[in-house]
This record gives sequence, C-alpha cells and structure tokens, in this order.
Amino acid sequence: MTQSQKFGLDREIEERVNAKFDPEQERQAVQWLEVVTETRIGSIYPGLKNGVALCRLANKLKPRIIRKFCERPNHVLEERENIKSYLNACVSLGLRSQDLFQVDDLHSRKYLASVLANIFSVGRQAQVIPGFQGPKLGVTNYVSLE
Repeated sequence: MTQSQKFGLDREIEERVNAKFDPEQERQAVQWLEVVTETRIGSIYPGLKNGVALCRLANKLKPRIIRKFCERPNHVLEERENIKSYLNACVSLGLRSQDLFQVDDLHSRKYLASVLANIFSVGRQAQVIPGFQGPKLGVTNYVSLE
C-alpha cells in the first residue's frame, strides 16, 4: 500500500512517523557511516537495505563481532539476515532494546526514523568502545551502556 492509498488513522500515523525523520540527521549519520565503514552509502534507504554496511560498521567498532555475513546478498533473506546480525551485534556492543529497530523498519522502509535513531545510538556507544578511534557521531557519551 502506498501513501496515497492510506486513509484516516493509517495515513495520520504514517504522517507522524515520517515527520520524525530529519534529513539533516540522515546526512550526518550517512557521512559518519561512510567514513567509518569506508563504504559509499548515499542515503539510509536504499543504502543500508541489504545490511552489508551495517555489518561492516559493527565489525569496525569491534572486530569480528559478526563473524560471517553475506557481502553480496542476492536474495531478500540474505539481506534480512545481515540486518539481524547487525542488530544482534548492537546488543553485544551494549545498546539497549529501545535503541534497536525492527528488520522491517529498514528493509521494508516502514520506520526509517528508528533506523536513524539506532545509528546515532551506535555512534554514541562507539565513543566508549576500547580501541575505536574513529569519528564521533552525536552527543558525547562518557559511560558505557554495558
């Protein structure tokens, strides 16, 4: 169902969700991701849809936290599995459940604001990961969430 086909409460909910997505925050997040992962992303969607850049991000923050992921996914299931692996890595990095998103939020482009919030949470947590010397994203975090 496209936005033009939604009516009433469904449309109102979609408009509220979309209003939370900040293009300036997206620009900052994408720039940070591209520097850290050394990967061209372009935008949150479709740039992160296959999960490859997210898995690379997790492994840059903590080497081999994701031991195996599909670098060149050819199927939707491989893309979704990459995103799941990234979300599991986020938990291992110390992120709280409220800092995560659902696979469909990204893969089906349902709620990109939660994906963006997750990236900022990862950026904040990266600042207290021993050995990570990359750029900062968002507010300075002084205490690990672990």
